Amino acid sequence: ASRDITAQAVAESILGAGTHDDALVEREDALVVAEHDGIILDNAFERVGLPRAGFQHYSRFRAVTQVLKLALSLLWRPVSPHLLLQFLIHPIGPLPRHVRDELANAVAEQPGLGGAKWRGALARIETRMREKFGSDEREIARTQAEISEWLGDERFDPAAGAPIAALARRAQLCSTYLVRQLNALGDETERSLFGGALGQSEALLRALRALDAQGQVRVKRVDVDRLIDEVASVAPDPNTFAQARHVRAATDPAAVLQECARIYWWDLAPPLRDIGYPWTRKELGWLREHGVALFDIDALLRNRTRRWLRPILNARERLTLAVHDSEKGYHPLWTQITNLFDGILEVRIDDALLHGTPSDAIGVATRRLPVRTLTNSKRWWQLPDDAEIPRRPTESYSSLSKLFDWPHGYVLRYAANLRLGRAQDIADGNRLYGNLAHRLFERYFNENVLWALLDAQGRRDWFAEVLPALMETEAALLLEPGRGVEKQRVTTTLERALVSLIDHLKSADVVSVQPELHAEAPFKSIRIGGDIDLLLTDPRGREIVLDIKWGAEKFRGDQLRANRHVQLATYAYLRRAKRFPYQAFFIIESGHILAQDASVFPDATVYAPENGESVEELWKRVGVTYDWRWKQLARGRIEANVAFTQPTDESNPPSSALETSEDPDRFDDFVNLTGWADYQ
Repeated sequence: ASRDITAQAVAESILGAGTHDDALVEREDALVVAEHDGIILDNAFERVGLPRAGFQHYSRFRAVTQVLKLALSLLWRPVSPHLLLQFLIHPIGPLPRHVRDELANAVAEQPGLGGAKWRGALARIETRMREKFGSDEREIARTQAEISEWLGDERFDPAAGAPIAALARRAQLCSTYLVRQLNALGDETERSLFGGALGQSEALLRALRALDAQGQVRVKRVDVDRLIDEVASVAPDPNTFAQARHVRAATDPAAVLQECARIYWWDLAPPLRDIGYPWTRKELGWLREHGVALFDIDALLRNRTRRWLRPILNARERLTLAVHDSEKGYHPLWTQITNLFDGILEVRIDDALLHGTPSDAIGVATRRLPVRTLTNSKRWWQLPDDAEIPRRPTESYSSLSKLFDWPHGYVLRYAANLRLGRAQDIADGNRLYGNLAHRLFERYFNENVLWALLDAQGRRDWFAEVLPALMETEAALLLEPGRGVEKQRVTTTLERALVSLIDHLKSADVVSVQPELHAEAPFKSIRIGGDIDLLLTDPRGREIVLDIKWGAEKFRGDQLRANRHVQLATYAYLRRAKRFPYQAFFIIESGHILAQDASVFPDATVYAPENGESVEELWKRVGVTYDWRWKQLARGRIEANVAFTQPTDESNPPSSALETSEDPDRFDDFVNLTGWADYQ
């Protein structure tokens, strides 16, 4: 059933033949035939300590051969954030690595091209280059031109197609880049890979020129992809090669022209292609009448059968066939052998090896391995005495949440600096919608100073103009094929939420709105900071902290009722004067305001604290919890509140601290509800 297991058995059989005095043959008098996927057999040779035979794994998906298709995929509108991110994080790319890293981080956080994060990344790239090159404006201008050249082109509708000139310009860019790289390489294998990629790019240029010569002006995206697939060629893996004193090997049975003591034909599988011609009988007759002499099909079949017989006729002492289960049936040769001969020794290798009783005929020795249980999950990790976790100079709500409930997540993220790969961390789902909502509200209040006086029609006009452009630059995933219903749902929800939010602000007599206000304040021996979604001010000058969430209304309400709304308390602490300002959540999906009382928002959904505590008392408990966790970390003790672990006495916080989570599943809830970016 498993090709890996049969490959291992073949490798061990060959190894045993060369190490026993009474072996029938030495290893040098053996030969292996592997028509397809011989790389599996080579990997088995390496595992048992035999030299690799040099079976190649050919693929059209080598890194360098993907550059052309990725580069052309960026010419279409709207740009796919997934393809843009692949272009930026690809191991081979025409832009400098530091440029691609900055831009990839921006795309992962705001899926699109040209948004606030993208512009910020471009600014950081320029700053870094000025620090490196000083007053050399030429180098800075050259890098900016490269970014514009690869990522700033005009984009086209996939259905209408792109002009051939634009496609040819992008293909020529790829050719120029590949030539430059090819001239700088010394390794012959890598040169062959880059040479193959260059050949694809040049072949695409020739195809585009041919279409242009035929009078075609534009090419649709589906036709461009087809052209690239047609010119794409397979390339070998540069990391696979034959090693000295390897067993003799062949990839075609017809190559077995000399006798060998032992021949192993691995993966005797049904032929991949049937013999035949693509023409009808009538067309074949017309070709013959016009002097085209094609081989007779029967003659081709007889020739192929003779080629199959060569390993059998040249096996002097033993022939081993590795036959695998296949829904396509078996190789015709195997069917012929089983019909002609009696006494063929068949070994079901999977069962034989698993039960530890293989036949001596296959020459594979087995031994019983002791059963070992997996190590139990540990609730507490202990660092070595010389390992110190440094305190961060500034904490935020999200980092405090990890420190309090999931210290292992805090240590892995901030001390070990581990994070998800960018390709896995692209914003989507509620996180994408929430980010889009934040940017929409931020722009609304920044661009409409007299927001309270804007009538319904003016608000709708502003919304209709701003949201599509914002989606294209910061939430382009919603513009991808198949997401039209989702896009419409998000659009409707945002429009309704904006109306509800303004109604709530008017009912609270809010006179000033400051969106995305950054604030910091001293806390213990460090500082604490964060960005307040909306800082509101009423006519008497009182401040109100309003945090915007996409959904999870029940979860937020439970936080308020349990007086565990640490995020709101954090923002209130940052703006406290004599007392903490009023705090509330705004839920986008429902349009509701959630608060502990209705003293500010008359239409708020009230979740009064069950324990009667104030937000000031909550913040005192935050400080106690912070000290308790850091005392543990200072001793190298890290609690891993994960599934299959049980809390210990050390897990119990002081009575005046926050009640920490004893439910590991809340970790998943936290990540899903706040978004992975907030969790980081």
